[in-house]
Amino acid sequence: MIQFNMNKIIVDQFAILSNNVPEQGSDIQLNSQLGFKVDHENKLVASTMRFDFVGNNETFLVLEVTCIFTIEPNCWEQLTEDKVLHLPKDFLAHMGMHTIGTSRGILHCKTENTPFNVFLLPPIDVVQMIPEDLYIPMGQK
Repeated sequence: MIQFNMNKIIVDQFAILSNNVPEQGSDIQLNSQLGFKVDHENKLVASTMRFDFVGNNETFLVLEVTCIFTIEPNCWEQLTEDKVLHLPKDFLAHMGMHTIGTSRGILHCKTENTPFNVFLLPPIDVVQMIPEDLYIPMGQK
């Protein structure tokens, strides 16, 4: 088991890009992207989720959140071999799920008392977004 702690949350981007709220029942599309970065020196892994809400062929709401996780030093060493960090896809999915949950709360807070508060992040199958383990050579982010 990889021991880690979330140590920082960053709202990279939040924007309401339209004054017009799509009508209830209209076709709303949610585009989501997941990415990871590593800081080898400080034993940190960052998980970033970006969400674009699209209605009437226009993006009307954008949220991008990064959660930074500290990996316990002994675990980091166990994950590193020949100066390559190996992050199993199940662990990446776990961090991604934390980032999505955090994003859900941020979205609610940022849209509270606005007509955009009706747009929620649905359940997202993070496992499908991560096809394989990630191998990151030292010095690469």
